[in-house]
Amino acid sequence: MNQEDIAKVQSSWAKIAPNSEDFIKHFYHKLFELDPELQSLFKRSMDMQARKLASMLDSAVEYLGQENKFAPPLAAAGKRHILYGVKSSDFKTVGIALIQTLAETLGDDFDEPTQLAWEKAYKGIEDVMTATC
Repeated sequence: MNQEDIAKVQSSWAKIAPNSEDFIKHFYHKLFELDPELQSLFKRSMDMQARKLASMLDSAVEYLGQENKFAPPLAAAGKRHILYGVKSSDFKTVGIALIQTLAETLGDDFDEPTQLAWEKAYKGIEDVMTATC
């Protein structure tokens, strides 16, 4: 990712971050709409899961361009997800749900360059998390 992409992701996330738990709840609704079978992978409280994912996204966005700082926790999270039964193909569905949720939440602020920047950012996250799959 270049600096312009990083800035687009960070500035758009800054608009969402104050209400990130609501955003994440909307994301999970979208995810389960896309693939209802994924809901069976979640054994814990969805409120707790929403807080964890919001925190993970906060960190991922903060460390864009500094992947060496965030890659180890992402790789560890990827390994845990495999233990939970997540397949590498499920990450594609997560990416689609994320992009659709961002588009719905940000509206006109989610222009094509911002979408492309988020797609690059998510691809980097996905690559690290699925490296052990």
